[in-house]
Amino acid sequence: MTLVSTNPHGGETLVTHRVHDAHEIDLRLTRAHDAQRAWRSVPRAARADHLRRIAVALRAHVDVLALYRTVAETLDEAARTAALGADYALFTSASSARFLHEAAGTLEGPRIVSIGPVTSEAIRALGREPDVEATEHTPDGMVAALLADARR
Repeated sequence: MTLVSTNPHGGETLVTHRVHDAHEIDLRLTRAHDAQRAWRSVPRAARADHLRRIAVALRAHVDVLALYRTVAETLDEAARTAALGADYALFTSASSARFLHEAAGTLEGPRIVSIGPVTSEAIRALGREPDVEATEHTPDGMVAALLADARR
């Protein structure tokens, strides 16, 4: 029996794994246990040196993978009017600000809330100063910043 991992986008097989029987699992667990015991007997300084060399080797072989791609959506006139007529527009990324600006033609209208400095800089590059920048650069931090601003 095998386990197959497929790409959800295109359906192609990414990797196939053989399912191991109980004997094979026991053998692998025994080997791992023996290796851990041997590793434990190596002096800490030597283990640290070995791990540093592994880290250097890993950094030398880095592949950058695109895990997601943001895509701009068009806005019909009703959506554009609603977005620009909102009290607040919250931006969690530079691309979200660029995409709304591209789709709506402007960021004028709502008070602008940015998740952090990178997003704020992108908003400034689009000709708008963020009204609010979250101190804690998380969704919860954005909500807290928006609520504090709304109370003023």
